Amino acid sequence: MVYIAYHHIQYPQDCKKLRRSDTPASISFRTMPDFIVSNTEDSFYAELKVGASASKVYLEALPLIVNQQRESILHIPCVYIYAGQVTNGSMVAAYSTDIHPEKLVIPKRNSRIKNIITKTFTCPVEERETRSGTSGDAFVVIPAEDVRGWLSLENFMQQKTPA
Repeated sequence: MVYIAYHHIQYPQDCKKLRRSDTPASISFRTMPDFIVSNTEDSFYAELKVGASASKVYLEALPLIVNQQRESILHIPCVYIYAGQVTNGSMVAAYSTDIHPEKLVIPKRNSRIKNIITKTFTCPVEERETRSGTSGDAFVVIPAEDVRGWLSLENFMQQKTPA
């Protein structure tokens, strides 16, 4: 497993520049999956998520789109791994293409990507600012019951691993 998240591989001053930029290229780069997992039989991206809400999971919108397109068009899997309040800390996993948002939230900061994300997601859209202390990027809302339906990480990996 190799770290590929920008904040693990870039200098702090470069991370600050990327966080201030709202261009599609900057957002896409800084929201790359956290890891690439690889062995001789298989490779996939892994995106780790946590959350304090017991009723919803929040995922950044643009990277979910990019990961879903990588998966559906290029056949490069991206596994979302969640451990948070929704699952009482248990780790669960799903492919990005199996994630279906119930709502999309777009702050003003993301006006440059608004057309991209609204064309991709068919769920209701809310335009509003995000909470202080967050990335400020557009995000989707996933119902807790959907995430509780994901496989445990152990079961997911057993199904994924070739016999």
